[in-house]
Amino acid sequence: MPNLNNLKPYQPGESGNKAGRPVSDIRKTIRETFAKPSGKHDTTLEAIIDRMIKMAMKGSIKATELLLSYAYGKPKGETPELPEITVILPKAPYHKDTDTNNHDGY
Repeated sequence: MPNLNNLKPYQPGESGNKAGRPVSDIRKTIRETFAKPSGKHDTTLEAIIDRMIKMAMKGSIKATELLLSYAYGKPKGETPELPEITVILPKAPYHKDTDTNNHDGY
């Protein structure tokens, strides 16, 4: 049975943890990790960027978009004014098996 005489409620605005919650700065940890050497690169960040460039050069749209957005900024969403284009397609060649307008009896 607990000793109820020792239990004291905290006063309003008073904390039970005087030191406060420990701060974990994930961004600082990531930056420190990126600053470490990685293989032939001076930093892990350089290794990641090098890999993304290789992926973009092999056709990865996501890698290309990410690299361009960080290098030059994301597009503002404005679409350029495009001229109206009329496309004229040639008539499909006649084929007796698929032409439903074939009235020659075949």
